[in-house]
This record gives sequence, C-alpha cells and structure tokens, in this order.
Amino acid sequence: MAIKREVAPISAGATLKNWEFKELGLTQQEIADRLGISRKHLSELLNDKVPLSHELAVRIEEVFNISADVLMRVESKHRLYHARLNRVAEKPVKVARASRQALEPA
Repeated sequence: MAIKREVAPISAGATLKNWEFKELGLTQQEIADRLGISRKHLSELLNDKVPLSHELAVRIEEVFNISADVLMRVESKHRLYHARLNRVAEKPVKVARASRQALEPA
C-alpha cells in the first residue's frame, strides 16, 4: 500500500511575504511601522520564526484589509501539520500499569 504524501501547508507569514505584502511595494520597515511592530518581529513572522498572533492578524486586517479569519486559518493549518509531524517523530510514551493494590479502595 502506498503512503500518501502530504504537502506542508504554507504559514500565514509566508503567505504575506510571497503574495500579499509583495504586491504593496512597501519595505519591511514601512509595513512594520504601519502595523506598530518592529521590523525584526515582522521579519521573524515572514520567515516563519514566530507564529502569527490573533492580535497581529487583526491589525493586518485593519491596516491592509487582509482577512484576519483567512490568515488565522492558514496559520492554524500550518501549525497543526507541524504538530502532527513532531508527534510522529516522538518516541511512544510507555504507560505503567497500575498494580491491583493501587486500584483497590482504601
């Protein structure tokens, strides 16, 4: 049986970097200034170093008219995919069996 390979969903930061913000023709500093964040934080978001917060998604929506709902759905799918990958990579946790004495009422 063939294993189904899944393509990793793109993050909200990468979405903004590759499509939305590219079309604005603004520098990262100009975008950061409009959002009220540091250029460093914006760069970390666009390069997947930090996740998109709900608060910043709302600011992006207010300033650039890009749907916060859509951005958060994109970010959620990205983070869930990576959480599943990390879970598969972890070693299974062994659960010790309780002794009969521990289960009997005192």
